[in-house]
Amino acid sequence: MYGSEDEDPVVRYYDETLAISGKSETNWYLKKVNTYGGPVLDLACGTGRIALLLLQQGFDVTCIDSSEGMLTILKKKLRKEPHLQKKIHMQKSKMFDFHVNKKFSTIICCDAFYHNLTVEEEIQCLLCVAHHLTREGRFLFNIPNPTCEYLLKCAHKEGQKFRKRHSYSLSTGDTVVIEESCKADLLTQTILTKLRYTTVKDGIRSNPEESWWKIRYLFQYEAIHLLYRCGFEVECVVGDYNDGPVTETSQLIFQVRLR
Repeated sequence: MYGSEDEDPVVRYYDETLAISGKSETNWYLKKVNTYGGPVLDLACGTGRIALLLLQQGFDVTCIDSSEGMLTILKKKLRKEPHLQKKIHMQKSKMFDFHVNKKFSTIICCDAFYHNLTVEEEIQCLLCVAHHLTREGRFLFNIPNPTCEYLLKCAHKEGQKFRKRHSYSLSTGDTVVIEESCKADLLTQTILTKLRYTTVKDGIRSNPEESWWKIRYLFQYEAIHLLYRCGFEVECVVGDYNDGPVTETSQLIFQVRLR
């Protein structure tokens, strides 16, 4: 899905654009890990924005991602903090097909589980997680909860036009503008998002670069059924990282354990 840092603008600008979020997200995962302990598996870790914070708190962390570009950026970050390198293990694998010779007290999958694009991949991912989770461990992950209006919009041509998503100020002083178009397939429950990146330097716009990703959305009770089928019980589902309730427009954030 993602190329190298040189090839793919999603990877190149990730930490200064799409990875930017409120402290509530990272604080929620840090709080959960401090409750349930390590070792920790960060599944689809990206550039390590949560993993590095966990390492700095003294946890042993295993990072798995299918993107060589994302893992390369994580390795660059670790070169600046060599004292953390003894407590991390990195592995390039798909989240539905991985194996590590240890079990984990906490497994997290932040903003990534929905990149499993079929029911078969979702089941295989959950079975892999179950195999690597300790008996008292917890699996924490989030998925989108798109409204019917949004899905219908993305299923028609009007929703597939490029629109501005956001503009971000970079550390170089330049600005990057991200536009996106979304195309939903209501039969497979997938959404293809195309992204267009344009950098602006001294008022001059560069030629746009494009990338994409694809996700599969799940409805709440569909997800609960899959979890139960794969040997999990759901302890709680919240709608935001302040533990607010699930609403029609909130995301779905799960905390589960083995049955």
